[in-house]
Amino acid sequence: HQAAGGLLNFFGGVLAVSNSTVSGNSASYGGGIWNSSRCNLNRVTLTDNRAEGVADASGGAIINRFGTTEIIESILAQNIAVYGAGVHNDEEGTLEILRSTLRDNKASGYGGGVRNAGGAIEIVQSTLQQNEAEAGGGGAHQLAGQLTVVNSTFSANTALSGGGIRNATEGQLQLTHVTFSGNTATRGGTLWNAGDLTLAATLLDAAGSTSLLQEGGTFLSSGYNLFSDDPRTMNPSLTWHDSDRFLTDAKLGPLADHGGLTWTHALPLDSPARDAVVPVLVTIDQRGRSRPQGPSSGSLRSDIGAFELGPEVGSLIVTTLDDRTDSFDLSLI
Repeated sequence: HQAAGGLLNFFGGVLAVSNSTVSGNSASYGGGIWNSSRCNLNRVTLTDNRAEGVADASGGAIINRFGTTEIIESILAQNIAVYGAGVHNDEEGTLEILRSTLRDNKASGYGGGVRNAGGAIEIVQSTLQQNEAEAGGGGAHQLAGQLTVVNSTFSANTALSGGGIRNATEGQLQLTHVTFSGNTATRGGTLWNAGDLTLAATLLDAAGSTSLLQEGGTFLSSGYNLFSDDPRTMNPSLTWHDSDRFLTDAKLGPLADHGGLTWTHALPLDSPARDAVVPVLVTIDQRGRSRPQGPSSGSLRSDIGAFELGPEVGSLIVTTLDDRTDSFDLSLI
């Protein structure tokens, strides 16, 4: 079976690609890139690559097998595979996705954006949007291994189960300051979990679907999570943190460019997700803005989710409606 339609990096090699485009390639595994060594992709666009021709065709844009791959400030869009249309990580591979966008990738099986089948993945300050998996894990699917997501956004991903993320029995999933919005599935619109799941300061806007469906495994709330629905009704055996909020509308804005390298859902001034997290778990948000900000920053409270609301560049903050004369006024003689 053909491996690597575009670039092949095998054992012992070092592949570094920057400011480039990998597009229109196809193979059975790794339509765009196959990596089994060390691979660094910086500001690379991978589009319209396909893994096809075999029943387990994997890694539409990239397959990382036994290797270490870093994807930094890059775009993976409109790639196609059976498993892992954006990226397929397995066989003890290590994958880091930083300040990148995965959008409009489509898997006929599992993992529209990302699939982990036994390695370790970190997704940081990134956005996964409008990815699709016909079986499970529209944004991400974890069959086995460790998936850690921090300061990232999952928006409008779809699947049969786990529209945002599907975590299977051998998977360990940890989410910190993640925003989910508009992800849909027949089962577990936002999250489907049968493995080990830990949630902290995460915002789950189910958009008429379900935020969490737990079917086995373990669940730990580290607190300060916000749910638009009430997952307690479908998961009565789970234990929740006192700071978790249910049936709460975060009043998210649409996915848009609010600064930084990836799109986010902004919080309005009156969002209940504001100034809610104590202690500070991470010191920046998805855009790279410092946490905490806003009127309660003195009490060290951050916002729930990937977006930290604060004074924007060029904004005007009015602190009083009184008309006062001071040293900044000009005297007319």
